[in-house]
Amino acid sequence: MRKMATTARIFILLSVWLLQSVVVVRSEYLVGYSQKTIKVLLSSPRPSRYAAISVNTKAKVVTGMSRSNSSAVSFSASYLGNLNRWSLRMGPELNQSSAEKTLCMSPEMEENSTETNDEEFILAETSTPRQDKDYIYTVVYSRTINGLEVDVVADWNTMFMISLNETIQTEIDPYSTKVFQFLPDEDYDKEEEIYLISLDSIRNNEKCMYVAINEPGCPWHDDIRTVQNSKLWSRMLKTGYFPISAAQFPNSFTVALVSLQNSSDCFSSGAKRSPEEHLKIVNIKVEKTLNSYWTPIFFSMFAILMTSVAFFFVWGGCWHAQLKNNEKRIQHRKRNDKGFRDSCERQRSHLITNGN
Repeated sequence: MRKMATTARIFILLSVWLLQSVVVVRSEYLVGYSQKTIKVLLSSPRPSRYAAISVNTKAKVVTGMSRSNSSAVSFSASYLGNLNRWSLRMGPELNQSSAEKTLCMSPEMEENSTETNDEEFILAETSTPRQDKDYIYTVVYSRTINGLEVDVVADWNTMFMISLNETIQTEIDPYSTKVFQFLPDEDYDKEEEIYLISLDSIRNNEKCMYVAINEPGCPWHDDIRTVQNSKLWSRMLKTGYFPISAAQFPNSFTVALVSLQNSSDCFSSGAKRSPEEHLKIVNIKVEKTLNSYWTPIFFSMFAILMTSVAFFFVWGGCWHAQLKNNEKRIQHRKRNDKGFRDSCERQRSHLITNGN
């Protein structure tokens, strides 16, 4: 009996743990131009204090689709008082679309949320219920006359924080932007450290995207409409290198990757391009680099100078050896060639006469 009771307890504990770790997908049907709030279960416990929340959304036209029009659906969700918005669009060629959105986290609000369980949860534009740590409330707005089937799932994003010398591979498309926050070490900002953010596209090199770098805090500039408000931003195709000074970002920094719907901004007018593809796969890495180039420049100049001096001595030695070799050859010919010897003597006498 005791063994059976122990086995039953273990089974119950495993069942509870599995239920907590299961990712639950909520599916809802929206009639045209309607709004609905979806309560999505968030798996617990949180895998890491550095994990962020990612909301995956998928919308599909199920009724009333016309081949001549397009459908749009907008989403909004709030976490610790920070409002997040994103949208999906479905055209005549494709009646469904999906997106992934990482919910913005403010470091100050995140620290406060670990100290109290009574944080307020602002539910977009509809209501303000008390914060529920196990659920994410997502408001869905239909922008079309068509009926939509919407799937929403929330899970922890353990790749949000990027450490020094760590390489992370990520996928982006025009509807799924990605944000990463650098996890600084203890020496960060103690000296004038320089960090290099390197990005390398390993798929779809002709897809244009924005790279935006900002200080941690909300709102994030992870949307095509606001990305140019970032502290540092640039467009890239294949490879991008971004040197970052710790003095510019005293606490840390975030890196947002925003893909463009149309890549023409990265090409000159009339340039030949391959057919547009949405999915782009990128490797991102943060490394510490030199904060002063005086040392390598000095050693480079010293090496060049030493090489020049060595070349001068070698050239001088060769020239001197050649002079001695010429003198030996002249003396040898004088001994074996009487005509040449007499010619040299006459030339020498002529020089002496003219000299006097």
